[in-house]
Amino acid sequence: MKSRFENILGILFGTIFMTLVGLVTIETIARKLFNVSLQGVDELGGYALAVGSTIAFSLAVFGRNHIRVDVMHQHYPDWLKAWMNWFSAVSMAAFALFLCWVALQVLLDSVTYGPLGIGG
Repeated sequence: MKSRFENILGILFGTIFMTLVGLVTIETIARKLFNVSLQGVDELGGYALAVGSTIAFSLAVFGRNHIRVDVMHQHYPDWLKAWMNWFSAVSMAAFALFLCWVALQVLLDSVTYGPLGIGG
């Protein structure tokens, strides 16, 4: 099941970036030949990077493919491995909570100022 899930995410990752490659290619050719621009391709690129990197980082964590884990971690004593794993998990959880707090502040600002920034 895990391998199937990883394959699906890998295909999704590839599809996102191949679509982005196609859009950027069309955008570039259209600008050079016809002096026409597809609006929003650069913004879609930012979204593709955010989603794609999230997928890639998640796959690396699930597959234990990080260099830190493979190279150094196996040579440490068990108590140090356990402490490092605990510290890593707590640090990531604290960072996730910080990101949630920042997202909440952005949401509250958006609600306060309204969709056009003129008050709600």
